[in-house]
Amino acid sequence: MALSLSVIIVHYQVPYFLEHCLYSLLSVDNNMDKVQIIVVDNATFLPNNVLMEEKFPEVQFIYLKENVGFGKANNEALKYVSSDLVLFLNPDTIITENVLTSCIRQFELDASIGGLGVKMLDGNGCFLSESKRSIPTFSVSLMKLTGLSTIFPSSAFFNKYALGNVSKDSDCFIDVIAGAFFMARTTVVKSIGGFDPQFFMYGEDIDLSQQIILKGYCNYYLGTQSILHFKGESTKQNKSKHVKVFYEAMILYVAKYYRNWNKLLFKSFLNGAVKGRALFERLGNKVANTNSFHPKTICFMGDSSIFESAESILKKNIEGFEIIDQQKLDGADTVLFCVGKNWSYSQALMFMQKNKTRYQYLFYKKSCAIIGSNNKKETGIQWD
Repeated sequence: MALSLSVIIVHYQVPYFLEHCLYSLLSVDNNMDKVQIIVVDNATFLPNNVLMEEKFPEVQFIYLKENVGFGKANNEALKYVSSDLVLFLNPDTIITENVLTSCIRQFELDASIGGLGVKMLDGNGCFLSESKRSIPTFSVSLMKLTGLSTIFPSSAFFNKYALGNVSKDSDCFIDVIAGAFFMARTTVVKSIGGFDPQFFMYGEDIDLSQQIILKGYCNYYLGTQSILHFKGESTKQNKSKHVKVFYEAMILYVAKYYRNWNKLLFKSFLNGAVKGRALFERLGNKVANTNSFHPKTICFMGDSSIFESAESILKKNIEGFEIIDQQKLDGADTVLFCVGKNWSYSQALMFMQKNKTRYQYLFYKKSCAIIGSNNKKETGIQWD
């Protein structure tokens, strides 16, 4: 008998990304009606709550009165989970066919696996290195924060944090699973107590991964399965604030796992990094709260029955664009995937992996907004 699954999504300020996430989730498998899906709204008050619940009657919505942070919100939903496995999923993700089935099968094949992650791609179809990581020791963090890991991305020494010597397409055991897609055995997570509530945001996935290992289980990376993660859409609203929260989370992590001089050295290093990054932000390298993306030539792909409504949304939000035929695809700067009849999110992801940054990408589904995220320094696109 296949292991049962529950999915928990903590939502914060990205309602249109959430819609696409839920639609992709519900379309990946014929047995999704047997999967428990819980959305926790972290006090952002989803627009048109009733409409959202009508669109997704299969989903259980929990509305919190205050923003309690990522970990606490997940723990709130975890109280209602009794399935064999639980998937903590970000709202700015798109799930593809066979991913959930393949992940569940891996847990069934290997009882030593406590947590599991997959290959994540960004809004341009490029691999996200945080998909597979090692424990952030002092030396590993030093290489990461000084930029040496970026200079030597394939090095086992300089880029140990992102396991640079391990192929992104391989299946292997790892230390740290990304919180954007974190599947685990429910009994293991509950025995740990869920996410550590000390971590408001950031660091909680590292902590939970390490706790799973301390419980005697392994963490696994399924590089043969991919999802789309638009990455940090909720946090781009106030970048400087979230940089501070990130480093505070790392300091909490160090305080929890390190002792004596290692702890003092690590904390001193992180404090210096916080000040340096704060200065960097003040000098003007802040993330914009709007998106400067203005496509000029757009090629529609997918369900032709919704091309007209997609064009109508585009006209309300941008000017001076031209829609070109698929036969002239090479002349396009943007591809708009119209998900629907005979065209799935999985097909869109396959196209993105083949073409990566050759185009900028947008997603549309009937009764949804157009979404996309082509620049990590700007908020994503949510056009309705």
